[in-house]
Amino acid sequence: MEAAEAPIDNPRLEIVAQELAKGKSPVEASKEAGYPPGSSFDSNARKRAQDHRVKARIQYLQRISGITAAVDSAYIQRKLVAIIDVPLVDDQVRVGDQLKAMDMILKMLPDGYAPEKVDARAAVASMNVEVTDEHRLRALMALLARQKTEAA
Repeated sequence: MEAAEAPIDNPRLEIVAQELAKGKSPVEASKEAGYPPGSSFDSNARKRAQDHRVKARIQYLQRISGITAAVDSAYIQRKLVAIIDVPLVDDQVRVGDQLKAMDMILKMLPDGYAPEKVDARAAVASMNVEVTDEHRLRALMALLARQKTEAA
């Protein structure tokens, strides 16, 4: 175990490192840690932030925070994909929920997401999708099932 993995032996200095790792200023972190105010408070706060133990701990905390965020992001994306993949005839997930899930996944992509207006009718027409009576019947059955559930 490297030294930065273990908390700093001074509890208040450990809190300073944790708060700095979250992005707070040295002064805010020192206040959070309970250091008493005084004429040299700001200067001492900056010195604490420069302490080699604090710097090493900040790097470690930010590194594990990045790993945790990546894991959380992957978990969220898997859950959103599960919502998207539910068949439309299933009355447990609405189309609106699926569209919202797709939008959320797109926003999580590294390159970002810039929605643009699309003529939906033209897009569907260009797909050469044939809607059969069976498709219409399934859609009506799902709509009726949802209405029954909402009415109950």
